[in-house]
Amino acid sequence: MGKAENSRLWKPEEKEQLTEIWQRTGSIAIAAKYVGKSIPSTLSMAHRLRLPYRPGGTQRRHWVAEELNRLNELLNEYTNKHNQIHIVIIARQMNRSIDAITGRLLKIFENERALLDRYTIDEGEMELYVKEKSLLSQGNRPVRKTRLRPCMNCERVFPSEGPHNRLCLVCRKLG
Repeated sequence: MGKAENSRLWKPEEKEQLTEIWQRTGSIAIAAKYVGKSIPSTLSMAHRLRLPYRPGGTQRRHWVAEELNRLNELLNEYTNKHNQIHIVIIARQMNRSIDAITGRLLKIFENERALLDRYTIDEGEMELYVKEKSLLSQGNRPVRKTRLRPCMNCERVFPSEGPHNRLCLVCRKLG
């Protein structure tokens, strides 16, 4: 993806789509794939929209040689004849997040957009993946659902947590 395409502004419908995907999957890579933006741009917008941290998203494990070999085996096994990668199945098999697998695969493939375009996502597998991840992180704080709404004061769109939350952070601080 070229710099000019990466730097275009986010449309309100893209922000809504990011919020919906984030709440459903908790994956930056999956959100970037569907919204059509780069992973850094998607992560930055998620931060600006104050989307809640994903459950279990702060633990990072180093990759060991056995895991790298297993990843290569799974990549060969779960890449179909159309060269599409079943990323959710690989993540489940590896007991790693989709984003951790993506980060490792980017070191191999280098072109982020080409890699994300190769991902194929089975909704049934995604549901199982999300359930497994949420069961692993039951001790974390609950994830609040947000919806993009206009601020009652300045009319800027912001992620609102419900009817009680109608002022953006800027207006709340000024008020």
